[in-house]
Amino acid sequence: MCDTYSVKGFNFTAGHADDYDPSTPYYVTCLANTEMTLNMKRYSVLANGDKVVLATVTQPTEGNGITLDKLSGILSDNDVNIITRADSQGKVTTLTTSSTKAGSYRFKVTDKGDAYNELISPEVTYLCKHGNISQRDEVSGDRR
Repeated sequence: MCDTYSVKGFNFTAGHADDYDPSTPYYVTCLANTEMTLNMKRYSVLANGDKVVLATVTQPTEGNGITLDKLSGILSDNDVNIITRADSQGKVTTLTTSSTKAGSYRFKVTDKGDAYNELISPEVTYLCKHGNISQRDEVSGDRR
């Protein structure tokens, strides 16, 4: 335990911090961060069919894997084609996406090992150039 000016040790018997004494034995411990993080690499994607990195999900301990679920938006899971790929240790999962349709999509990431450990993405906007990419009508879902 540190304060601004000195190192302290916690005295379990007395229940308070004391000044560090090199002649006193101490237990040293570390707390592992068990929280997952979602790092968005982009909030908008050009819907030209090219694969781009959308986000990374980091699980601080060896991961159990993740699941993705659509929360909102006019595009379907098939429209955004999000592919997950975990690193060799299962700690970092890269999400790539590709689409040829314009619209919006928002998703939830859930830790397969802990259903209560979930993250919600911001809305991702898929943008198109008129003339060569289909766009869905927001109300009916029909292509224009």
